[in-house]
Amino acid sequence: MHKSKLNRIDPASEKIILKYMLENGSSSSNPFAELSKLIPYSAKKIRQRWINNLDPHLIVHDPLNESEKSFIIKWVENNQLSSNGKIRWKVLIKEIKYVFGKLRSENQVKNYWYSKKRKSTNNINKSTKEKVFRSLKFKKRKQKEPLFSDYIDKNITVFMNKWGHLSNCYMKIHKKFPEYTSKQIRQRWVSKLDQSLCHEPLDKAEEIFVVQWIKDNQTAYDKIYWKKLIAALKEQFGKLRSENKLKNYWYSRKGQVLSKNCVSSEDRNMLLSQDDDDIPPNASRMEILCHEALKYNF
Repeated sequence: MHKSKLNRIDPASEKIILKYMLENGSSSSNPFAELSKLIPYSAKKIRQRWINNLDPHLIVHDPLNESEKSFIIKWVENNQLSSNGKIRWKVLIKEIKYVFGKLRSENQVKNYWYSKKRKSTNNINKSTKEKVFRSLKFKKRKQKEPLFSDYIDKNITVFMNKWGHLSNCYMKIHKKFPEYTSKQIRQRWVSKLDQSLCHEPLDKAEEIFVVQWIKDNQTAYDKIYWKKLIAALKEQFGKLRSENKLKNYWYSRKGQVLSKNCVSSEDRNMLLSQDDDDIPPNASRMEILCHEALKYNF
């Protein structure tokens, strides 16, 4: 069996560890690595079991006395800074044994230290907590994105007329106006500044076309290829619509269709005109909602 699959060391393996360590522990440079070749456990797991449970010299049943606790606190405070915040537990255990004549397990010493540390953290007074909360509350917020001015809009238009045929046109404009990202510049162009855009509201024919196109082309994961829809809409109606306009219409309509109280008679007529065979003429508002939710798989 693989070593990582075994959690608790079985009694038979513990006997092997105990016997080997008593006979060879002091003479071997790396007894735990040698033991890992004899039993199906990692050297780290064997070491932990030995220093915390199996070593016969351990004083594991008696709790730490006050002198030991004070010694641990003082030792950690004096040595932690010099060790870049790390606590050298092996050294601390040797010091405890030297001063008090008791071999304590690493787990016992760690449990005491971290338990005390948690209690100290929980005892922060109310004023300190309020200061921390206030500092977080009034932490400097992320700076808002810069707004586009008429001057910037005019320059974007000029540069797009000059570089619009290039694949890196937005990046070139970004170098002229580094306060705006290439993504922001592209979004500004395709949503507002492109002179070919039609800014008039979608007519009913376009709305029905958008709904039907999404129904036919939406992926299994509800992904909509907006660029393809824009191209199809332009080919069908000769109008270049912005991505934002189509998204706003679609998600607004989607929310209305799924809302129990927002199916207007106009929407109802549009839905009925799309699939007259599926929706009976006397369908209720709830039936229409259920039909639409199932049909478009929202």
